[in-house]
Amino acid sequence: MTIGGEKETEAVGSAGRNKTISALEAARSATFGTIGSEAAPRIYVFIDPLCGYSVRALQQMQPFAAAGRVLVAIIPVSVLDYEDEGRSTKSALAMLSKPADQMATAWSHGDLNGPASNEAEDLLRRNMAIAEAIGLRGTPTVIWRKQDGSEGRIDGLPEDWNAVISSIGSESHAAR
Repeated sequence: MTIGGEKETEAVGSAGRNKTISALEAARSATFGTIGSEAAPRIYVFIDPLCGYSVRALQQMQPFAAAGRVLVAIIPVSVLDYEDEGRSTKSALAMLSKPADQMATAWSHGDLNGPASNEAEDLLRRNMAIAEAIGLRGTPTVIWRKQDGSEGRIDGLPEDWNAVISSIGSESHAAR
């Protein structure tokens, strides 16, 4: 699919999808920041901090989070270094250097300057390994538990956030 003649997802390369790992379980084990109410069902979104489609996804999800309909778990990865001279990694490290409750807000406000924390590189390496394990094809990638218990996944910017949010089932927050 395209939006305005452009791809709606940023490519990650030729990593194949590994059917033996649950994308939802893998996402739960990633390092992420959240926006929204802890009482709301959780949705996981792999983002590259400098991906325009990831930024658009955050903007489109914020009203749902603000209304208490969803808790958005933002998982930073770095996939655009090849086109932004390494700035994606620097920005992802800056996000991962923030406390979990400040990570998404810092990203939404463009507050991704400053030195990386000592553990940020390990956290990014782990998030990247998780992305590889689930066959991440681009950012954003949205993963959630559906009402019927199956996993939902959209690689790219969802066309209808209302349909995605409405399809979310209950998600145990105890896993994170």
